[in-house]
Parts: sequence; structure tokens; C-alpha cells
Amino acid sequence: QPSSAITQLIQGVWDQEPARAFHLLRQRIFSTAQATPLDQAMVKVAARKLCDALTGGAVPAPGVSTRTATLTWNEITPQQKLSLPGLPPLPAPLAWPGTSALRQPWPWLQLTCALAEARPLHADRPRHARSRPIAAVLLDAQGQPLDWSHNEGAVNRTHHAELLLLQRHFARTGQPLAPGTLLLTSLKPCRMCAAAICWAAGPQLDTMQVLYVHDDPGPNAQHTALDSHNSVQKKMSQS
Repeated sequence: QPSSAITQLIQGVWDQEPARAFHLLRQRIFSTAQATPLDQAMVKVAARKLCDALTGGAVPAPGVSTRTATLTWNEITPQQKLSLPGLPPLPAPLAWPGTSALRQPWPWLQLTCALAEARPLHADRPRHARSRPIAAVLLDAQGQPLDWSHNEGAVNRTHHAELLLLQRHFARTGQPLAPGTLLLTSLKPCRMCAAAICWAAGPQLDTMQVLYVHDDPGPNAQHTALDSHNSVQKKMSQS
């Protein structure tokens, strides 16, 4: 799965200590691992600073260090390949479109936006602590839905819809994304999610599509790993 010692640490702190995670992760994280683009983007989303454990300085850019704790496909343990149910049911009254997502993606994108609005509101929390209304849908090369997810950032700051979707996919299958995979999202992926998509697709990236409905003007959605792949990532409109 798209995981390393650094991402496991950050997500584990948010899972185990949600009330104190922000304070705990404002400290420095020291690692002997080579920082991947996903690691660096996740630090910007949910932590403060990543340092080299041996020098105390900033972790060099990916490719500089040879020390790594990133898992490869063959190193994923059976415990990490969780036994998950099949495709989760859609919240009522939503239904899967009857058209092909490959030929007519817009009804599927409309469903993705509807899923975003069907997320838990967390209305009892301050506005900055609520989950943003974002959802993502993963489809195979034939346009059949594999999974869907909505943003759960109010629960765990790293739980963006796209990252949850990819981590669930790998927990269930233990495999990278297959050629021709289609990922739909209601909002342009941020740097963390874009890095996760690139990592998950690997050499198959140029065979897949990432379609989104709304641009995100925030700085964390600018100059992402997908922005250089114009043939992969596209903003869609109904026209």
C-alpha cells in the first residue's frame, strides 16, 4: 500500500491521539528513511517538519538519500492486506449511473459531487475542524466502480478522500492500480493525494485518468505531481 515509516507515523498519531495529534506533530519528525513526495506532502498537511535523524537537518529531496523504509509490494505483510468487504453501498437515495463512465463521465462526476455533500457534517465542531465536502470514486478499465470514499479530515487530518480510497484499495488487493484505472474526484487533488496517485499508479500512470469537477485555489493544490501530466488529469465540465 502507499505507505512508509513516515506516513505510518503521521497517520498513526492521528488515529491513536486525535485530540492531541496536532500538538504532537508540531514537533520535529526525525527519520532515517528517504522522504518520498507523499511523505513530504503529508508533512505539509498534517505535521510540522521532517528532519534527517543522523544530521538533524532537513530531509533531502527524494533520490538523494539511499536509506529508505518505504514498503514494496512484496514486503506488504498479510496483516496489512486487510479483509475488507466489497464495494460499499451508496447512501440513499444515490445510485450508480446507468451510462458508461468511459463514454459519458459527467453523470459519474455528478454522483461524486453528490457523495461529497452526503459526508458527515460534524456540525458541532468549529468550521476549521470540519471535513471539507470532497468525495472520490475509483473505477476499473471497463468503467465499473471499485470503491468510493469521502473526505474524513475531521477525524484524521490525513484522511483525504483520494488517499483513503487508494489505501483501502491496496489493503484489499495488495496490488498497484491496474492499467486504464479511472479516478473521479469532486475537487482537484492536493499535493498529498496527487503524490499518492502517482505512487499508486507507478508505470501505469500514463494509462489512467484523473477527472475532477472543481478547481482548488488553495496553495496545497498548486504545482502537484499530477499537474505535469495533462493527459492524465483533467478538469471536467458539463459542456
